[in-house]
Amino acid sequence: MRRLLLIFTCAAPLGAQSASSDDPRRVPLRPQGELRVEGIAAEAPGAVVGLGVNVRAGWYVRIGGAIAGGARWSDASAPIGQVRADATVRFLLDPFAERRRGLYGGVGLSTTQLGGGVGAQAPQLLVLAGVESQPRNGRAWALEVGLGGGLRVGLVRRSARRDGYR
Repeated sequence: MRRLLLIFTCAAPLGAQSASSDDPRRVPLRPQGELRVEGIAAEAPGAVVGLGVNVRAGWYVRIGGAIAGGARWSDASAPIGQVRADATVRFLLDPFAERRRGLYGGVGLSTTQLGGGVGAQAPQLLVLAGVESQPRNGRAWALEVGLGGGLRVGLVRRSARRDGYR
């Protein structure tokens, strides 16, 4: 009984300390901005440039959104404008940047508004995989491949987190 009381007495301050705001296990929610350039191989191929932001939802998970604009080309006519919005959840395999490149995968929803009288398209499931470089000079590069409204290949430049993690 005395040992149990001694263990509890010694452990209580540690438990109180871990509840503080300086807890290293606490996941900071600092937003991370990104610039995206993507090519889309579909029935009507296209290209877009966009901006996005994501936040941590745990050490391994990022929740993000992006909006992009560009053009689509069809066989018979001139290019038509498009605006696309994506909402994604990414799972990082190396969030602590222990390796030079970190792999990730994700899912989300994507919707597109086309010009030329075509209008909005129904939201589509988005599945993606990517590889991200180790953060340097406040930036990290990523190469992404995804399926959602066609095959997508994108180059992403993300702002690096101040704590050095992905």
